[in-house]
Amino acid sequence: MAHPNRQQILTAALKALLAAAETNALVKGATTFVAELGSAAKSLPPEQRDTFADATDDELRDALVQLDIVSRNAGYAAVGVDRILESLADVQHDLAAELREMRAELQKLRELTEKLQEKLTHERQSAAMLTRSVEGVRMLAETVHSYAPSQELLRIAETLQQALYEYDERFGQVALSAEDALDLRLSRATVENTRRCFDKALELVTDADVKTEEATLTDHLERVIAVHRVRADAFYGKADWENALTHYQRIRELRPEDLGAVMMAGVCLARLARHQEAFQCFDVAVKHFTRLVEQEGRSELVNDLAMCLNNRGLVLRELGKLSEAMVDYDKAVEIRTRLVEQEGRSELANDLAMILNNRGNAFGDLGKLDEAMADFDQSVAIRTRLVEKEGRSKLTNDLAMSLNNRGNALKDQGKIDEAVTDFDKAVTIYGRLVEKEGRSELANDLAMSLNNRGNAFGDLGKLDEAMADFDQSVAIRTRLVEKEGRSELVNDLAMSLNNRGIALCAQGKLAEAMADFDKVIDIYTRLVQQEGRSELANDLASSLNNRGIALKDQGKLDEAMADFDKAVEIRTRLVEQEGRSELANDLAISLNNRGIALHAQGKLAEAVTDFDKAVEIYTRLVEEQGRSELANDMAGSYYNRGIALRLLERLEDALDDAEKAVAIFSDLVHNKGRVEFSSSLNEAEKLRDDIRKEIDARLTPPSR
Repeated sequence: MAHPNRQQILTAALKALLAAAETNALVKGATTFVAELGSAAKSLPPEQRDTFADATDDELRDALVQLDIVSRNAGYAAVGVDRILESLADVQHDLAAELREMRAELQKLRELTEKLQEKLTHERQSAAMLTRSVEGVRMLAETVHSYAPSQELLRIAETLQQALYEYDERFGQVALSAEDALDLRLSRATVENTRRCFDKALELVTDADVKTEEATLTDHLERVIAVHRVRADAFYGKADWENALTHYQRIRELRPEDLGAVMMAGVCLARLARHQEAFQCFDVAVKHFTRLVEQEGRSELVNDLAMCLNNRGLVLRELGKLSEAMVDYDKAVEIRTRLVEQEGRSELANDLAMILNNRGNAFGDLGKLDEAMADFDQSVAIRTRLVEKEGRSKLTNDLAMSLNNRGNALKDQGKIDEAVTDFDKAVTIYGRLVEKEGRSELANDLAMSLNNRGNAFGDLGKLDEAMADFDQSVAIRTRLVEKEGRSELVNDLAMSLNNRGIALCAQGKLAEAMADFDKVIDIYTRLVQQEGRSELANDLASSLNNRGIALKDQGKLDEAMADFDKAVEIRTRLVEQEGRSELANDLAISLNNRGIALHAQGKLAEAVTDFDKAVEIYTRLVEEQGRSELANDMAGSYYNRGIALRLLERLEDALDDAEKAVAIFSDLVHNKGRVEFSSSLNEAEKLRDDIRKEIDARLTPPSR
């Protein structure tokens, strides 16, 4: 006898079958009866259908007796129990055969889906290489490497799509269990993720599926992971980093050894500026691939190792650990150069350009502009060839990134016109991609390039052109943050507002500048002090420094001093206590500005103390560390100290500073072609000449 629960299920199935088969059909004959039953059997709930399909003869007879069909229904009685059993057996045989075929097809779909997901994960993982474009004085606009599915991936997706079509044709009307129905949706969603139709994937596999599967975790671990991965990949494709991270982290909890989830979580964390957590992810990945490559001889994974080194290097740079970042970048460049140039892996040329781009940024942070330019030149050359000669139009935005970064390096070298040329190209590319080709995800990159070009225009004294770029940059980022909810870009908005405030100061529009600086300081204060974004502390100091200048120019010296004091305090802590030696130049700037404010307050001795510290820093950076791009800043500090010393009547010391300032500015203007410092040279020469006259006047006896 059947188990009571099973018998109850079978009885319910037969009751439904016999009710669906009209009495007339029973009377007319077995053929019609079988047809009616066969159609009804496919529509049974899965549990009843499957129980009926594999029921024994005794189980069927017991169920019919349980229904007592002979005594209750004349139509059935006319046919007879044996006749009904015979017909049921025919239907049962056909249904069982069809179910076996359906289950085989479902298994085939599962295997194809697993294959497609594995390939998609590998390609996503290999393409998840972080890069950055430089904006102003810091690195920004982190992006994920341009990703285009390989032909092999598309072929697997097409095979799965065809198998799904054939399944629907044959078994589309057959009722499925909840598990089988979810597996089908997982297959379809994986295809949609491959096709970059991420919203469709999220419609197919929903949050309700996550909750349902989590409730049966112990029985369906693989399915739970599959549900999280499909939704993680879809959110990742939509650049919804928070939601993607949630699902990748859950996969890590369920399967700690899942390296794909570790790496993708690292990318999401980096995009969310959670750099310490991102470092931990990439550190795990680097150690894993290093062991596989160096100890187990898995040479085919060396490119993955390069990608992980690149990503770890980027977050190390964000954490202010530049020397460690450079070690990772050097290793990554070495690996990819060998793969491309010696092993003929031409498909990795753009990846090589990307790492060169990132290392160039790090060189720039270290003040090694010649090395930075060498990397940027190579990066631009590679991507120009790929886009213009090899027709790789999908890499156009990568080319724009390299142009943008080279433009900043040129600007730092004082080659402003060449910088503007690169920025023009970058703005043109991003403008076309965003405004004509609908690449809305690149809107922030367009804002970045506009911001950078605006800075270059400002250096050239073209303030109207600079303001036009800054206004557009602010407008784009305001829309992204306030209307599109891109809260992770609020720091970028602060940078655009900061730069516009500087331009407004240069135009003499101090009240408008103050409005921008106030917004910037509010943003950075919240990010640093309330949200724990300690990596933005120097940006907060920079905005305080800028507002202090605006306040000083308005004659509000006490308020200006309050801002300068905070800026100096922050940067002193970063440089002297936290070892952020790359920010020494920024500390010197704040000391120099506070010295000017102290001078304006008549506190000349205190002003000289600040100028002394600034000069000491610049001397070390320029003369000992070769930071020649800071020579003009050093000259400015000599000039400022010279003025204060003159007023303190320390004329010999003042003359020494003035002569040093003249020598530096003269070299920049006459030997280096830095004509933008001509007015600074004239002012330094006037100061020198005036001090000489004072000294001469004191040495010359008064005439009688």
